[in-house]
Amino acid sequence: MSAPAIVTRRRAPHLGMPTGAIVLALMWLAPSPTPFLCAWSALTAWLWLRADATALPRRPYFAVGALSMAPLPLAWEGCPGWLAATCLALGAGAVPFHLWLEDARRSLRRTEFALLLVAQPGVALLHRWLDAHPHQLDASSVNALQFLFVTSAVAHSGLALVREQQERVIGSIVQSQSALILAGALGEEHGWVAARTLLVSVSIAGAVLLTILIELRRLHRTSRLSHRHALADVEPNLHAVFVACGWAFVGVPGGIAFFAEDLLFHELVHAAPLATILFIATTGFNAIAFYRVYLGTFCGTRRSGPASFAREAEGSPRVPGRWLLAGLLLGTGALYVLGFLPMLAVGGH
Repeated sequence: MSAPAIVTRRRAPHLGMPTGAIVLALMWLAPSPTPFLCAWSALTAWLWLRADATALPRRPYFAVGALSMAPLPLAWEGCPGWLAATCLALGAGAVPFHLWLEDARRSLRRTEFALLLVAQPGVALLHRWLDAHPHQLDASSVNALQFLFVTSAVAHSGLALVREQQERVIGSIVQSQSALILAGALGEEHGWVAARTLLVSVSIAGAVLLTILIELRRLHRTSRLSHRHALADVEPNLHAVFVACGWAFVGVPGGIAFFAEDLLFHELVHAAPLATILFIATTGFNAIAFYRVYLGTFCGTRRSGPASFAREAEGSPRVPGRWLLAGLLLGTGALYVLGFLPMLAVGGH
């Protein structure tokens, strides 16, 4: 008796990365709340249609539910302040609402989830709402949200310190930095200036680092941190770009992240001393987590092993495309150029 055939659903063929990128770009470029809500609805539909179709089909019900509720303050003019704050925290993925991002991760391809992380839809939502309702939240709600976002940053940094998959560690650092962006955007003095500069850093560096890790996984089947990978000599170009981009990502002086974190520090230090302490701890944890990925991917003693580890280099190894490497170099260079010319990122403010 033959085994029953496994029936799988096929992905919508024309709703992949390009569609997601267009939807997220339209969200950021929306001139008013109405087109923003349309773009946000399109993002929710895209996530649902791109849900993974396997032998055990699943749909991202939690993620779609969270995305459906998050823009309520924009759609409802009379939304109470406490409900607006809750929806903004939900859309931003603040702890414990970050679980919808985990639900999305399980339902998208790696490249699609990386796009969702670096495009920062939660930051776009908060920015659009603050632009439309700059004084709706009282001081206590703002302080509570700032503390929640900084606490979320610490939580994601902690996850980055214990996770073993390279892409998930960098993803946790991106989410940690995103929470700091959200905390900065709520500030009164520097506010969106601090958020915008850190946003530029996180988006560019996150895209570069995640692209490198996805490419290494494709070429060498590296799925977890291990001293057996030792890819520094095998992939010298990707190794150099990863180090240079990572330094700028975690706030080494000279990169735009350093400038942004300095603004955020001065924004929090007087208004929220406890949040400032947590912020300093977060930046340190993120740096440690980055070096975990670096050591577990490029350093160690290379040797043969199971498929979960890097393969021995034999013959002519496959190399990344020239256009890919050029794009990675361009993104990394932009982090340092903007570090010395931060006014290009903040728009002269």
